[in-house]
Amino acid sequence: MSILNKWKRGQVWSYDLIVGSILFVIAMGILAFFWWSARTNMSENKDVVIQESAKLGDLLISPGIPTDWNNSVNITNQNTWSSIRQIGLTEGWDTNVISVDKLYKFSRMSLVNYSFVRANLRPKYDFYVELIYLNNSVENNVILNGTAVRAGKQYSDVTAKAVAKTDRIVVYNHSAAILRLYIWSDYIWD
Repeated sequence: MSILNKWKRGQVWSYDLIVGSILFVIAMGILAFFWWSARTNMSENKDVVIQESAKLGDLLISPGIPTDWNNSVNITNQNTWSSIRQIGLTEGWDTNVISVDKLYKFSRMSLVNYSFVRANLRPKYDFYVELIYLNNSVENNVILNGTAVRAGKQYSDVTAKAVAKTDRIVVYNHSAAILRLYIWSDYIWD
């Protein structure tokens, strides 16, 4: 075997190098495009969840429509719930004082029929609300009729794909409290 034949087998043809390089660049471009697209969509999804959380927080810090919706609601009779056009928890439009009766009925209604409450509040995603006293930077759950005040569907850290938390400072029983709202989703949406 001559030296010339050995070199021919080890040589790289310029066409092979050019085609291989072009394919590599195209593959990397496609990968970069999909990576960028996925990151952009995830970022947009987070923004949507955060906006939804802020919007629902604002709705809850209103008296609702009608403003005395709690007077016409019987928790055990869901037929009385149809008069509620919008659930709100404050005593009036110009205050952040939480109505004990509205809070209690909201919490109980959520346990009885979460789907109705969610449809009334109209969030795009699931929600969970809790009321917490703020005493010397130590958080304590507000207790009403022997149970912590909570409403909605609690999320799982394992399955939730997107979670946004919104805190609203309110007054409850003449004390500062935090109305904490979580908006969450178990799926990735378009």
